[in-house]
Amino acid sequence: MKKILKYREKSHNFGKKIIFTPCISISFLFLLTFQISLQNLSAQPLNDSICSAIQLQIDAKNPASGTNVNATTVAGDPIGTCWLLGTKSHTVWYYFFAPASGNVTITTDHLGGTLTDSQIAVFASSDNTCNGNLTEVGCDDDAGITCNRCASVKLTGLIPEKIYFVELDGYANNTGTFYIDIHNGGIILTNDNCSNAMNMWVGQACNLQSQCTHTGHPTIIPVTTATAETWETAPACWTQGTTLNTVWFKFIAIDATTNFQIEAVGGGTDPHVGIYSGVCGNLTLIACQEDKGGAAGKGVNITFATTVGQTYYIQYDNDVAQGCNYMCLNSPGGKVTPSNNLCANAPPLALNTPVTGNTWLATSDGAFSCGSTENSIWYKYTAPATNTYYFTLSEQSGCMQLNNSAPIHTGFYVANLQMAIYNTSTCTPVATNTITCSETYNTNDFELSALLTADNTYLLLVDGLGGAACEFRLQVTPDPILSIDLIFFDGYSKEDVNILEWSTASEINNDYFTVERSPDGKNFSGIGKIKGNGNSIFIRSYNFIDNSPVKGISYYRLKQTDFDGTETYTKIIAITNNYAQANLFDIYPNPNDGKSFKIYVGDYNYNEEALIIIRNICGSELYKLPVNNDGENTINLENKLPAGVYIVTLLNKNKIYSNKIIVK
Repeated sequence: MKKILKYREKSHNFGKKIIFTPCISISFLFLLTFQISLQNLSAQPLNDSICSAIQLQIDAKNPASGTNVNATTVAGDPIGTCWLLGTKSHTVWYYFFAPASGNVTITTDHLGGTLTDSQIAVFASSDNTCNGNLTEVGCDDDAGITCNRCASVKLTGLIPEKIYFVELDGYANNTGTFYIDIHNGGIILTNDNCSNAMNMWVGQACNLQSQCTHTGHPTIIPVTTATAETWETAPACWTQGTTLNTVWFKFIAIDATTNFQIEAVGGGTDPHVGIYSGVCGNLTLIACQEDKGGAAGKGVNITFATTVGQTYYIQYDNDVAQGCNYMCLNSPGGKVTPSNNLCANAPPLALNTPVTGNTWLATSDGAFSCGSTENSIWYKYTAPATNTYYFTLSEQSGCMQLNNSAPIHTGFYVANLQMAIYNTSTCTPVATNTITCSETYNTNDFELSALLTADNTYLLLVDGLGGAACEFRLQVTPDPILSIDLIFFDGYSKEDVNILEWSTASEINNDYFTVERSPDGKNFSGIGKIKGNGNSIFIRSYNFIDNSPVKGISYYRLKQTDFDGTETYTKIIAITNNYAQANLFDIYPNPNDGKSFKIYVGDYNYNEEALIIIRNICGSELYKLPVNNDGENTINLENKLPAGVYIVTLLNKNKIYSNKIIVK
């Protein structure tokens, strides 16, 4: 029996119906044959042909990793018109849905990989499937300058929501691993606005880090563009008084003073910065400098007062030129390590409950069974029953190399974390205590599994490979006997709605799926139920439309329920929708216990005075109480509500929000 958490995420020829249904008609026997064939050809990339193309997510946190090693020459594959040799040797395929702007930039990169000379071609299909006639709409071979013969294609005028296919090959017979990325509207930094400010870390010494005002790939893509947000203003010390190419960074102070330096050594001459306290949308300028103290008098060197533990924001721009500089933050007298830097402070993990963590400024614990540690942190887990458990690291972001040599920002390439599980609760684990470990360049999501004994406590170590400091999400899940073989679970936004899709290869006693949503990735509420197919040996596809997603990021998971009531959960996925209504009033958990719940409103300032009114379905008022701004916006009731349906209304001086809750 397959496991619900062990996805076949790269087997996308069973994925998006809009592409692949016309290409195949699969019985269970053919599916089995196909799986066996994949095992026999394990070294061949899954996206070797156009009908097994892998989807590229536009503006994803991290680029997609890939390989064309052992890719075959498919007879029907076209040849990019710009490919210098005019041949195809080891082609692989991707696809994407054109955004509403109709403009994208696609780039390849070999940093962390081995394919140093790649070429790409982009095609439109006559019938929007992999079987249609292909028309080339873009092509590149060696557009990159500093990226050592990477490829870069900028496309305009694409048809929104139409599918486009991307063919990638190595020049001549070159093969290897690589990264491929796609951005909306051109190459624009993810941290182009304050709300997406990129993390920086404060060291005790100044180790310059390369950053740019034009692209999310600091040392790879040639100068293109960044934008000025309409609300952004230039600090008084910026003599030009404009925000042409502003990008944003943030950091957590580790001392009473902090030093920020920029050396103008690339295309970005005349850098200037503003340092702010507060939060995005309500910032206070505390320091500002332009063109002082750096190489040739065109850098920045500024020291300012900070409060330990407080977050600060850096606004960075150049007068006119766009390019890359080297920068650093340091506080010689300060150092703040994570609370679980020491094994003795390892926090407990709870089953099916994700936690967030980071390896910033953690210290080494010496050697471990897979290698060495540079900045390790600790967790512990007590197994409630003898079972196999999965420890999943996901949403790795903001990664930066923080070893003792010059740090290099790597957040847009590879999330370099490693993990080990020890069969001891004593904080002196040795190699013989190791159950399993991983030391590798891991992609955004990876997991370790281990058979654990009931009531025993185990230690879990998370470390940055080579000193990488990353944010991450960690979750432990059990491995019950499951009734479905889940092929994939994914979603995307379309206008002001979010669309979820999933597919199963087989089902046993599958009663129904509950779609659950969360505004924070921790507290989930059911928003819909989809009937299962009971018992099936054929591929079954499902979809669900969320008509009221949170503006920004919504988190989703599926709860699968058997006829006997047994429940299992999928992984959590995140969908960003910037077109959803901003005033969504969400209540979670929902259903709840009738005693306590939390509220979320997309555009509400919780520092304002407001009232919560709770009524029954007949309209009778049961509670009227002020919003408790405890940082989590928790509503606690004096007496428990009986089971039933209630209307919850939030009122402030400007707006009224309303939603219903179900009490079990």
